[in-house]
Amino acid sequence: MDIVRSLTYVLDDPDWLNKLLITAIVTALSALLTPVFVGLLGWAALLGYMIELVRNVRLGDKYPMPNWNDFNRYLSTGFNVLAAFVIYSLPNLAVGCTSTVLAQNLNSGLVGSTMTFVLSCCLFPILLVYSLVTFPLLALGIARYSEDPRLNVFFDFNFLFETLRQNLGTVVQWWLAVIVVDLVLIVIGIFPLLGWVFDAALVIPVYGMLIGQFGLAIFGGLKNKPAPPAPAPIYRR
Repeated sequence: MDIVRSLTYVLDDPDWLNKLLITAIVTALSALLTPVFVGLLGWAALLGYMIELVRNVRLGDKYPMPNWNDFNRYLSTGFNVLAAFVIYSLPNLAVGCTSTVLAQNLNSGLVGSTMTFVLSCCLFPILLVYSLVTFPLLALGIARYSEDPRLNVFFDFNFLFETLRQNLGTVVQWWLAVIVVDLVLIVIGIFPLLGWVFDAALVIPVYGMLIGQFGLAIFGGLKNKPAPPAPAPIYRR
């Protein structure tokens, strides 16, 4: 994994400012509108944009960051990725919601506080192990989806687990790269407004590059851009 390139490749693109500005706007609007579910459309488009970026990395494009010139295509491509992400995140969401409800109802008095603390200590290691396994699985699924855009590639667990097992060294390198990138983005986000704008602009391009490198290391490059899925046939009487 080339961490430095993941953080700096965007500046090599002659049109980097326009691409990052649009990405920042879409990310910010998606985050703001998520509570009313409209933001999910933005996240789907961002994930579709990431898929295109991953493809370009595996194709060896000099400037892999795509243009925002086909929002509808990114939206349709990204819906499957968003669905997979939500399904993968269900255990985390369930535990988080349960812990919040219990904390609100048991937080009165010493007994309630103790029970909440013990529950958190028991669940945190489980969620940590779950995340350590599922995040690479999801990244590998995204890499596969970049060449085979079908939802079931995210749930072919026999193939995904076996592939990760055979490439543990690459998985460890990818995780270390993700941690370093996380720390860099956290430091940038410390600065109000400007730092938040930079984070909104960089999060999809940076993680897209990391996943592209991950897919390139495990599956190799692509010779041609995959054709979009054929539309369902229309039957007439």
